[in-house]
Amino acid sequence: MNLSLTNRLPNYYLLSSQESSVPHCYTFLKKQQYVIDVNSLLRDNRGFLPTMYSQDGLHPDISGKKVIADAVIRFLRTFDKI
Repeated sequence: MNLSLTNRLPNYYLLSSQESSVPHCYTFLKKQQYVIDVNSLLRDNRGFLPTMYSQDGLHPDISGKKVIADAVIRFLRTFDKI
């Protein structure tokens, strides 16, 4: 997924648990200059999205979205100009 936040962050990608099931895409995304790997933050020890972050096991609920938001905020704070 290619997201454009601002002109200061080109090639910004957000990785979700779905991307990890597609090895070629996941490998490509991990090589980009700006990457937030939410997959590693959200998956359980089996590689699935646990019920604590999802009601249906596929889509992050508010708890999962808070984890993603925290990761994005931490990422953005690494830039002095933002």
